[in-house]
Amino acid sequence: MAATASPGGRLRRFIVTLDVVSSSAPEEPVLTCEVATDLAELVSVLLFEHGALAVGEEPAGDTVLLRAGFSTEAEARGAAEAIRSWTVAAVDMVAPTWQDEQRVGLAPVLAGEWFVTTPESDDPAPPDTTHLRIDPGRAFGHGAHPSTRLLLELLPAAVSPSDRVIDVGTGTGVLALAAASCGAAVLAVDVDPVAVECARSNVDRNGTSGSVQVALVDGGSMPVVENHDLAFVNVTIDQHRRIAPSLVHVSDVLVSGLLEHQFEEACSLYDRRVKATRRDDGWVAAWLSAGATDGG
Repeated sequence: MAATASPGGRLRRFIVTLDVVSSSAPEEPVLTCEVATDLAELVSVLLFEHGALAVGEEPAGDTVLLRAGFSTEAEARGAAEAIRSWTVAAVDMVAPTWQDEQRVGLAPVLAGEWFVTTPESDDPAPPDTTHLRIDPGRAFGHGAHPSTRLLLELLPAAVSPSDRVIDVGTGTGVLALAAASCGAAVLAVDVDPVAVECARSNVDRNGTSGSVQVALVDGGSMPVVENHDLAFVNVTIDQHRRIAPSLVHVSDVLVSGLLEHQFEEACSLYDRRVKATRRDDGWVAAWLSAGATDGG
């Protein structure tokens, strides 16, 4: 995604610096940037497209401070270079506890039939909802991002209790946990060992280890998926391009992580009809089905 993707020239300020900070894990490169509030989600996707493991958001007046963690300094510097033309100044050193601060500050999310909170939250779940406790760690998918929330809204109608579901790019495992709560048997996979560890912890935390299996896969050679009824794919468009050929034998696919201008390409990648869509603030998620008639 290029800087020209920003809509309507609304970019007011983009500040970036690169710091290597200590944490409980080995030193982790962290890219920090301050963006206009209405561009925070778009810039988050840009950071994920360049290898971010997690992106935390912190409101700062009429702007948002984004903190993106990377597995290697080379990836972090590559992301910094990708946004170099937007840079206007440096910001302060990121605190070593930024991941813990991000987790504590996450607000509860009501998405579809699910109420998603951090493990520390004491917010009660609303009536007729399923409470999922998600520790995002350094993985993606607490539920607050539109791409995750929109897919959760599509999920209840798409999942049946007998379904075999594969969640590709599971992140925190929140979508896998939601499907399990509908009675499905779920295989949750990711190319990132950090995400796999995070998802396994959240599966254990929510008591669904009997119905959700979490596995690490090779991002360079994902095998063709057999014997599954439904797939979730909440990733960026470049990853959709790599993943779609592996899901040719899965009849129904819920796709997300897409901006409006990427939706048509995603539909062509999976070569299925649109059964249902959800949209919010420039993001789109869809239920694609081999046997569906066009929907909206």
